[in-house]
Parts: sequence; C-alpha cells; structure tokens
Amino acid sequence: MNEGAYISPTLFVGPHIWHQANVKLYAIEDQIISCENILIHVLNLQQVSDPLSDPTAHKVVNEVIREFDNIQNTLSKNFPFIEKIEKEKKKSGFQAFTETFSKTASRVRDDFFTSSSEGTTYFFKLIQKLFSICLFIEKWAEIVEEAAKNLPNESPNSSSLDVSLSSSSPSSADSSAPSNDSSVSPIGTVLAIPATSSTSSTLAMGRSVDRIIEFFEGVVIALVIEDLKVLLSSSLQRLNVWNF
Repeated sequence: MNEGAYISPTLFVGPHIWHQANVKLYAIEDQIISCENILIHVLNLQQVSDPLSDPTAHKVVNEVIREFDNIQNTLSKNFPFIEKIEKEKKKSGFQAFTETFSKTASRVRDDFFTSSSEGTTYFFKLIQKLFSICLFIEKWAEIVEEAAKNLPNESPNSSSLDVSLSSSSPSSADSSAPSNDSSVSPIGTVLAIPATSSTSSTLAMGRSVDRIIEFFEGVVIALVIEDLKVLLSSSLQRLNVWNF
C-alpha cells in the first residue's frame, strides 16, 4: 500500500490507488469498527508465547475465534460475499449494550472525518497495521504443522484406554495363560495417556489456527479485495475523463 505491488503478472497497483480523494467505500464505518476489533483480538493472540507449550494458548485462541465468528456474522449482513457461519443466538442485555455503545462511538468518531477519503485512509492504515502484526499467525501454522508430522500414528477411534489394554493384553494365541511381564500394563497405561492427550491438543490447535487463517482469507482479505475493485474502477474512470 505504501510502495505499490503487482497483483497479477500484468497489473500493478500503485500506492496512489489507496489514497484517492472523494471515493466512498461501501459501509466504511462497519469496516473500520470490525478492523479495530480484529486488531484488538490479534494483539491478544500475540501475547501467547507458543501455540503448543503456552498453557493459556487454547483458552485465548478459543475466545478470539468466538469473537471472530461474531464479527464475521455481523459483516455478512452487509457484505454478501462473506459467509454467515452460524445461526445467531439471542443477545444478552450486556451484549446489546456494548454493540449499541460501539455504534454510537463510531458515529461520534465519524464526525472527525471531514471527507470520505479521510475515513478510507484511516481504514487502510488499520489494515496495514493488522497485516504487519498478524505475521506471527503464519509462524504458528508452521509450528503446529511440524508438530503434527511427528505425532504417533493412531486409529481415529482409539483412546488412551484402548492403547493401555492392547499394550497389556496377552496374545490371542495364549489368551488363557497369565502374563509373566508385570511391567507391560503399568508402562502401557502411563505412556498412552500423555501421548493421546498431546495428540488431541495438537490437532485441536491445528484446527483453531486453520480457522483463524480462514477468517482472514474469507473476511479481512475479501473486504480489501472488494474495496480495491471500487478504487480501481474509480481510477479508471478518472483516466477516461482525462483522455477525453
């Protein structure tokens, strides 16, 4: 956005495209509110030191995903290209109050924008900041993917109890004979539970990271692309006017 870039082999988008005067983007106020909220939640995610070893990781990630779901469903009302992912639940009194307060604060803030271009400029500054901060999410994906490659191969229906029993049970050829190896059952039990727990935790975090990436692709990047279409169209119209 500051230097311009090729978005295709032949189409270069210069920095001036993002800073056009008198271009009103659709529902820019809603986009600004959503981007501000997303930025807050991404900063919360950033406080997690490691997606697998940090004991607070799952709690923080799950809370952020719930907020992302709410943002996505709210935006889907005005932006049909954003998919609504779940049926909305009845809002609590506190939730209704906070949403009303946010909208009121947005209207007050909008009074400071003397032109539509100021609101657009502010929005794209938020987008730039958001994209620069959320690079750590890609690192998270690499960490979880690498950990998943090293997971033990287990049957999808197996459990820690199944593993323990299979480790300690005698072979079918000598099922009636008592086992002489008393260490098999304790070792099987002790080793199976942590391994299964670690596997479950890693896979769960993998799904969570996938959901976060999906949110950015289906919501944040989708919004920027739609806005870019408007800005490119406006720029082309101006070029046509100048040529004639």
